[in-house]
Amino acid sequence: MKALDHEIEAVATRSKGKRRLYLFSLLSVVDAPMVDVSYARKKPNAVEVEQISHLARYMVRRRDLSALIHFVRSDKLPKFVGALSNLADLNAKQMASLVRTAYDAIRSNSTVRAYFAERLKPRFVWRITQCFQRNERPSLTVVDLGLDYENDKLAILVDTYDEDDLAILNADKVLKSESAKLLKEIAQYEGDFAFDSDIPF
Repeated sequence: MKALDHEIEAVATRSKGKRRLYLFSLLSVVDAPMVDVSYARKKPNAVEVEQISHLARYMVRRRDLSALIHFVRSDKLPKFVGALSNLADLNAKQMASLVRTAYDAIRSNSTVRAYFAERLKPRFVWRITQCFQRNERPSLTVVDLGLDYENDKLAILVDTYDEDDLAILNADKVLKSESAKLLKEIAQYEGDFAFDSDIPF
């Protein structure tokens, strides 16, 4: 359990600037016979086993830590490690699927859209300002940004209500290209999108 705590603490410095998902498996190799005893009946029933899994709790640096620990007989170690490897492959596929599902939620979940809007806002506001300057509308500014999704299209909502302004944003090829790159980089979104007014009601 102390080793697990050490590894968890070390992850932050070991993978600085990288996003990682870790699934730790705790394994204790037993070089002796192991017996599982059942007390379901009046007379205890003892059975020799190859492995035992135990959910343990432990205090580490004043923190309550819980973990599943596998105790495995030494002669069965290669077989168990092979099973762990297969489990790791399945977990990797499942986690990749869950990550994709989380990004896809931009189409269906307003909370997810609000999260990405907040992350995208500073970069979009700057690029929209540049677009207006390119199109000789330097006095126009956008300070807010939201996202909506309707009719299979992501709407990038900006705080301007002039149809001419929106037409400029949607017609500017540089802004369109930069926006597509931003949406892919930050929200992993590659579908259709357009700029629209953020109506406050």
